Amino acid sequence: VLTIRRITPDDDGVYHCRVTAPGGVGYSGDETLTVFNQAPLIVEPLILPDAYVSGYYEFQVPVDGASERTPSGFGATGLPPGLTINSRTGLISGRPTSGRAAPYTVTLTASNARGKSTVTLPLVVVPLSPNVAGNYVGVIARHSVLNQDLGGKVEMAINSSGQFTGKCYLGIYQHVFSGVLDTTDGMLPVWPHAHVVINRAAPLSPIELTFTVDADNHRLGDGFVSDGANEIELVAYRNQWSTASPPPMSLRGVHAFGLQISDDLVGSRNIPQGYGYGTITVTSTGAFTVAGKMADGETLTASGFVAGTGEAPIFQLLYTTTLKGSLVGNLELVDVSVVGETSVSGLLTW
Repeated sequence: VLTIRRITPDDDGVYHCRVTAPGGVGYSGDETLTVFNQAPLIVEPLILPDAYVSGYYEFQVPVDGASERTPSGFGATGLPPGLTINSRTGLISGRPTSGRAAPYTVTLTASNARGKSTVTLPLVVVPLSPNVAGNYVGVIARHSVLNQDLGGKVEMAINSSGQFTGKCYLGIYQHVFSGVLDTTDGMLPVWPHAHVVINRAAPLSPIELTFTVDADNHRLGDGFVSDGANEIELVAYRNQWSTASPPPMSLRGVHAFGLQISDDLVGSRNIPQGYGYGTITVTSTGAFTVAGKMADGETLTASGFVAGTGEAPIFQLLYTTTLKGSLVGNLELVDVSVVGETSVSGLLTW
């Protein structure tokens, strides 16, 4: 044990220890010695920058730089959930998970053996837009590599803390994912966005899911599903309906539709001929169920919710055989008259 006594602030500096022994001379690594004889001082005036739920936050508690006032520890009380302070360096960092109208009251402390300095001040945490949290769903177009030409869909739930969980369906495969939205660039607010990497069993490469939350339009924009070499655009819709805010009466109820192949496929021996049919039933909370038959007699069933713009995303695997088929696309429900009649249209690929 090495004990040094009677030091003063003039002894500040970088030191190393030299050890002489019969086998030779050895040196320790450099060590910095800081000598203090006064309590630390937090520099004022001080303003904590605004924080944003799910956005990265960082703030260094500023102190007087005189070596004789060097802090040996820092503390903070009243920080919002998700933020912590490094007790050695005084760096506040993290991602807030909860915002509110009233600011948080934060007390910062810098201390050493000679005393402490304390400052109390407000910290505003801006919550997520109310149109960010919720349930989202969107279909994925057919791709020969990414989903064996069967299509797919993404289902995702985002909570008020910016955390999300979901499933990515690519053909016959399902992949579970989770993550946290990023709502800042540096510490400035931006549209909530995320980039998720979904690992798959070798030799398959990971799936990357990228999206931005377009809160104004209740949807995910700038979305892509990729394996690094192939990419498909993703558009997903948020369920904006509830018992307190139901969809228009024109969307609710039972609506019948027919499934007709395009004119250029009529008479093709490779495509089942004839018509399919079905009904889509929409509840007062915007949930829908689809029931019907394909032209070859295969049962059609699907469920989900209707987007605010009328889309009903559908992805259904077909047939019990090893080689699967699928139905992929969006039905579209549109109010076409002043008396509340609804047209069902859209494009589904079989």
